[in-house]
Amino acid sequence: MREVFSMNVQLILAFGAGFELPIVVYFIALTGIATPKTLLRGTKYGVLASFVVGAVLTPTPDIVTQALLAGPLSLLYLLGVGAAYLFAPRRKKEAEEGAL
Repeated sequence: MREVFSMNVQLILAFGAGFELPIVVYFIALTGIATPKTLLRGTKYGVLASFVVGAVLTPTPDIVTQALLAGPLSLLYLLGVGAAYLFAPRRKKEAEEGAL
C-alpha cells in the first residue's frame, strides 16, 4: 500500500512540475534570454530533454511510463513556444515605438 501511494505522489508531482513548462518557456522568451525562433529551432533538444526528465522522474523503469510523461512535456514545450510567438512581436513593436 505504501509503495502505491509513493508512486502516485511521485507521478502527481512530476506531472505538476511538467505543466509549469509553458510558463517557464514563455518567460524565457519574454525576458530575452532566448527568442521564440531560437526556442523553435531547439525543439529537438526540448524533446530529448523531456525524455530524459521523463526517465528520471518516473518511478518505474518501463518505456511506457516514460513516454506518458515525455509526450505531454514535449507538447507543453511547443505550447510555450507558441505563446512566446504570440506575445513577442507585440513587445518588439513596443520597443520600436519607444525608440522613435
